[in-house]
Amino acid sequence: MSTVWGEEEQNQAVVVLNRIRESLQNKSLPRKVYEAHLLTFKKISTEAVLMNSKGEIYLAQRPDRIKEPNEPFPGQWHTPGVTHLLDEYLEDTFQRLIKRELGSDVWLDMPIAVGNFDYNDACRGMYQLRVYLIRIDGLPKGDTRGRFFKVKEIESLDLVEAHRDIVIPMALVKAKSLGWI
Repeated sequence: MSTVWGEEEQNQAVVVLNRIRESLQNKSLPRKVYEAHLLTFKKISTEAVLMNSKGEIYLAQRPDRIKEPNEPFPGQWHTPGVTHLLDEYLEDTFQRLIKRELGSDVWLDMPIAVGNFDYNDACRGMYQLRVYLIRIDGLPKGDTRGRFFKVKEIESLDLVEAHRDIVIPMALVKAKSLGWI
């Protein structure tokens, strides 16, 4: 494919990029377009490792390809997280994460920063993962895809790679240092 852009291609690209920008402001980009768009820039993702008083970690299961044909991680488990939107502050990101993935019937401690980690995901491109450990009381509502797991159970799950290799191990180190496990 040529890297030289014709005038018509440039005009079409500007229209499409403006449409993407407007859709992102309204938080309503079609999944297929969203996945392709993610490959075009480095993203920031807030990842919440939720741990209850028993030392169990809450994980949610991604949909399968029957339910979501463009799902990059079909059926895999992950910690709740959200990719930051263009005009979003960290506090807004946490509120969106709580609303979307946890519901209002849970109590959360203040997030404890675990660290920022760069990660190049084969499906979605480059990310900066901002990992937080959060004590949770209650069971997330409205999300039948998730449940709490004992730490030993997690080892046998099919996890999203970044969560298996970075997010959960780093959060466990922090949880141990705090005496949570």
